[in-house]
Amino acid sequence: METLICTACGNNLHIDQAVYDEDARAFHWICLEKSGYERHRIKFKPRSLCHDCGAIFDKALIIGVVGEESRVICPQCKGDTVRFILPEQPGMSIGYDINFTFDETLMHYPSGIPHAVVDVKSVDEHEIITGNSMLAGKISSVEANKRQDRYRGCLIGGAIGDAFGSAVEFLSIDAIKEMYGKAGITDLVCSESGLAEITDDTQMTSFTAEGILRACNNGQKASIEEVSQRGYHAYLRWLVTQGYPQFEEHTSIYDGWLLAVKALHHRRAPGNTCLSALQRKEKGTFERPLNNSKGCGGVMRVAPAGLVYPKELAFRMGAEFAVITHGHPSGYLSAGALACIVASIMEGSTLDEAVAGALVALNHYDGHEECSLILKKAFELVSSDLVDIIAIKILGEGWVGEEALAIAVYCALKHSDDFRKAIIASVNHSGDSDSTGAITGNILGAYLGLSSIPEEWAQRLEIREVIEKMADELLAVSVL
Repeated sequence: METLICTACGNNLHIDQAVYDEDARAFHWICLEKSGYERHRIKFKPRSLCHDCGAIFDKALIIGVVGEESRVICPQCKGDTVRFILPEQPGMSIGYDINFTFDETLMHYPSGIPHAVVDVKSVDEHEIITGNSMLAGKISSVEANKRQDRYRGCLIGGAIGDAFGSAVEFLSIDAIKEMYGKAGITDLVCSESGLAEITDDTQMTSFTAEGILRACNNGQKASIEEVSQRGYHAYLRWLVTQGYPQFEEHTSIYDGWLLAVKALHHRRAPGNTCLSALQRKEKGTFERPLNNSKGCGGVMRVAPAGLVYPKELAFRMGAEFAVITHGHPSGYLSAGALACIVASIMEGSTLDEAVAGALVALNHYDGHEECSLILKKAFELVSSDLVDIIAIKILGEGWVGEEALAIAVYCALKHSDDFRKAIIASVNHSGDSDSTGAITGNILGAYLGLSSIPEEWAQRLEIREVIEKMADELLAVSVL
């Protein structure tokens, strides 16, 4: 570990020992003996009873201060701010406010410069120590880079899977083998531009992200209905990119930088259900679905919800976004399950745990049986001796939501440490290869990160910069 010299006594110390001089607006490296700061210990508990309001919260803070009894405080009582009063030191503030995201491994600063000593060292997955000594900017940047890698991995991975499968979407497995050899398609196919082209899957995923971002920019406490409405408006903007006219009733919504991306205006086999539903000029809801479709056009676009919201809310928002166009429970609950899986991964779950959690969440919704049954079947097939092509054939072809999700879950679990193998497996079948590839890429990209995706694939991806920018903006507003 890197060592530095204490500016007070000259001792060697690690990079995790520093204090912020408010007057000088600079960090000084101060060893523990010279800092005089008490230690404040904060732990996260999975379920806790708030001392202030009596409510049970899935994540609550236990605040332990030297000389005082520990108290459990929920975020509703304290908001996102916890205040510590520290012993006064020359040139130091006597206290500071820190905004927490309630993430077990990373503290998120409010805008501006912290006013005193900040420590964001993750001791274990349920504990953060704060008090006397860490240069948060350097330490937190390690975790921040990991998070950015996974956020980008989720969206870039999905786009790569989409582009990979687009070359064989309407082909049978026999035709794929005849065209690409016995192993099937094993590399991205590029157009005359030299880039692998995305389809409507990645286009609509990008507009889902834009809808979420607009809701967050309108205030983090936007209601579910408000976020859903922003998503609906984003899909209407996507509809314009497919050659349809703007609706006079919604003239104020047709703006934003995403509409200016020319590559998004290509018509790449958009789903008929999405097109027809959006042309009806009304938003589908659970109470008033527009149709009985369970096509995979709902599930393939909702991964961004899992990058921003905690898993329970991510499930709800994924389903809300999908039901705008797909009214069958399997059409929107598969979307909720995907968002829940992605959110669980971002919260630190293993792939097995994330899928198991989605199965639990599904049980709370009417009409979940079809989705639940096929996800359990995917779980079972992972431990079988069947080759991928046969296992996927058992699950279906992916044209409907629950099948597309199950195929992606199977591929991600079967090849959980190898993005390349998972994507190749996910597209080599007689079905909706671009959607199964996209969902597989979303899941495993979130789990492994962009750094685990073959760079030669990422370099050849159409609108990579746009997708990475969207991922970074989602990270900036995420409450995970």
